[in-house]
Amino acid sequence: MPLDGSRLAEHVLPSVTNLARAYGAELVLFRAVTMPFSGVGVDAGMVIEAHYWDLAQEEAETYLQGVAGSLHQQGFTVRYEVGQEPVADAILACVERVQADLVAMTTHAREGLTRLIMGSVADRVVRAGQVPVLVVRPETEIE
Repeated sequence: MPLDGSRLAEHVLPSVTNLARAYGAELVLFRAVTMPFSGVGVDAGMVIEAHYWDLAQEEAETYLQGVAGSLHQQGFTVRYEVGQEPVADAILACVERVQADLVAMTTHAREGLTRLIMGSVADRVVRAGQVPVLVVRPETEIE
């Protein structure tokens, strides 16, 4: 279950927990860390980048631990993994690594020029993945 820390991504949780409860499935939470900027100089950029990855990894793990803890209290077996960008490729690598039977995720359902520019993680995971993908689209826009 890819989660990016947003309420939108967490919208998939009720669907996933219902399935997991029905099938006694283990939940694997995943978050891909992304780089929001590039460094100014080669040496400075490398130092900034290395520091950023460490901080981002720590923040991602803290977030996933919180979600996992909540799910564990509800009786689920949960583990989590953190990867690095590109997001869709990181999700697909995690799916293969943990031998997942299903990927469950939400989508922004972007269209037109926005989708062309930003791409679609969900679309890439659906098209390139080797397991079924449950894609949930909230009825209302959630940020």
